[in-house]
Amino acid sequence: MWLTTIPGPRQSAHPSGLVYDQRNFMYAIGRLGQLIGLSLPAMAILLELNRTISLGQMLMLLVFSICVFWIGRILEGYAKG
Repeated sequence: MWLTTIPGPRQSAHPSGLVYDQRNFMYAIGRLGQLIGLSLPAMAILLELNRTISLGQMLMLLVFSICVFWIGRILEGYAKG
């Protein structure tokens, strides 16, 4: 029939759905990494304005947030493709 479904790139052809669950998990972890990577710079700026951390510590936190965002983006792209 013409109403049959064909497994797409995000659907698993395996009956257990293991591949589909792994991709959903990787996608969620990637998005979480991006969210953390975007929220850390705001937190670093607020902490530096309150004189809780120094400028060097703020710079290290900003570099760390870039790395976390980048890794999250790679994971999300890998899960999609």
